Amino acid sequence: MTDSGNISMEYEPETQTILGQYLNNRLRIGLQLTNLEIKFLDQNQKPIKTIELNGKTFEQGYGELRFVLASMGIDTLKLKTEQPYTLPSDSLVSGKFSVQNRKQLQIAADLRHNADIIISEYSSYIKDLEPVRIWPHHFDSGTYFSSARNKLGEVSGTIGLGWAIPDTMVDEPYFYLSFWSKEKINDFNPDPLPFGKWMLPNWNGAVLKHNQIVNEKNPEQQFQMVKHFFNSGLKVLTHFFKQIKYEPFN
Repeated sequence: MTDSGNISMEYEPETQTILGQYLNNRLRIGLQLTNLEIKFLDQNQKPIKTIELNGKTFEQGYGELRFVLASMGIDTLKLKTEQPYTLPSDSLVSGKFSVQNRKQLQIAADLRHNADIIISEYSSYIKDLEPVRIWPHHFDSGTYFSSARNKLGEVSGTIGLGWAIPDTMVDEPYFYLSFWSKEKINDFNPDPLPFGKWMLPNWNGAVLKHNQIVNEKNPEQQFQMVKHFFNSGLKVLTHFFKQIKYEPFN
């Protein structure tokens, strides 16, 4: 499993739930986005217990989570909230979970749902594309594939695609393309994209912001804009990686 893969999550569109990895190969925990409910699921994905977070603090919800896990025979001494990166936590420490603004919660779920559909579509024709995961560093829904390998067969370049929530780089939801190379790259100066823009040199990738997408009133036009962003950007990146001296992705 890749770095952080053991704490990555996936989106389950039918129930609008973010799911974690299996515990002891028999139990899964999920967060239902519009009701803010923690779901405990069995091996058949059937809910066996629910914790409602509405009106509770993080400590209250976390305490109930530990209690339920312990009652199911899970060793909660290994459970921790610390992460190998910094996450904003002021609102979790001082505030309470709330479903008062259900419209905003539904919008967030819809955006995650649409992103999962579009990104997953590429799995049918991109070789070695990893499953779409929600990565806890930024809570983005994304995937990647190997764009180059060295003579030993080790990955020496990757291309990623996904959807992200607002962050310090972009102050609204956005789709992204990114790339990484073990070789130093100094000569990547791509032409502007038809939709979205490259974020060079501060970041190795391109973004398509939410407000540009919603300017297209027709849902089909919005869908085609996102696909055009990915297709045109991937064409540029895969062509560029072929210029690098080690073996490229085919």
